[in-house]
Amino acid sequence: MSRIRELRKRYNISAEELAEKLNISVPYLYDIENKRRRLNEDLINKLCMIFEVSADYLLGLTDEPHSNSIGKDQDVWPHSDEDPLKDLPEEARQSVMEFIEYVKAKYRNNKKKGD
Repeated sequence: MSRIRELRKRYNISAEELAEKLNISVPYLYDIENKRRRLNEDLINKLCMIFEVSADYLLGLTDEPHSNSIGKDQDVWPHSDEDPLKDLPEEARQSVMEFIEYVKAKYRNNKKKGD
C-alpha cells in the first residue's frame, strides 16, 4: 500500500476529500497513490501539512513520521552565528525543515539516477 493511501486511511480521509484539499482530481490522486504519477513539490508540501509528517516519511525514505535527519542539536546553519528561523512560529519552522528534507531527498534520488 502506498504511504499516501496508508495515511489517508489512517486519518479516515476519502480519496475525494483529499483530492479536493490538494486541488486535483480523484483519478490523479489514484495515479499518485499507484505510482503512475510523481509528486511535485507543491503536493509534497500540502500532504506533509495535511498529515503532519515529514517529507522523508511521505516519500518512503524513513519509517519515522516526524523524523528529520537535521536535528535540533545539529548545526543546521553552519555559516551563520544565528538561527535564521528563530523568529518564525513552530509550524513555519517545521515547513522549512520539511522542505529542506524534500530537497535533500530529491538530490539523493537524482544522484542515484546519475550513478
